[in-house]
Amino acid sequence: MREASLEPAPRSWVEKVYDLGSLHALPAALVLLFAFQPLSAIVGQGPALAILVPVAIALTALISLPVISIQRRRIARDAEQGLLQCALRESGSTLKRQWARGYAKAEPGRLLFQAMTDLNGLGPVASYSELQLIDQPAKAKWSLFPRGQVLTIRTDKGTVELAATSASLRLLTDRCLSDR
Repeated sequence: MREASLEPAPRSWVEKVYDLGSLHALPAALVLLFAFQPLSAIVGQGPALAILVPVAIALTALISLPVISIQRRRIARDAEQGLLQCALRESGSTLKRQWARGYAKAEPGRLLFQAMTDLNGLGPVASYSELQLIDQPAKAKWSLFPRGQVLTIRTDKGTVELAATSASLRLLTDRCLSDR
């Protein structure tokens, strides 16, 4: 039986532009490119770098702050529906090291997962049932899920690992694993 799409809150055009690679770092790169030569002629190369690198980092952070708040609001709207942004890896799959980023929906005794295929698309929904918690959450790699945790769960389709924020994992255990 094919499940319907999980329908997470749509991403805004600001988030899509931000995710297009390094566009949010472009103003900082332009500052470094155009200000380095004149400033290094005045104070030298070392001090010019010491001045411009923190300015470039601060400029990138200032550009990122509004996008981060937009993302947090969207993720909070998804959490109200029981959807959590996560990464999932099936231990028995042929791509053992491959994590699929996407959305999971926590339901009593069942976990639905829908992978993101590109900037706008979502793949088919996979359903996992007969959930049993194998291990307590462990810290996730920063590159996988910054400030996140990994939870190992035994399902009807084998063992899966799910990486998400600690609040999302609490939501998952409360809704899916509360009767276990």
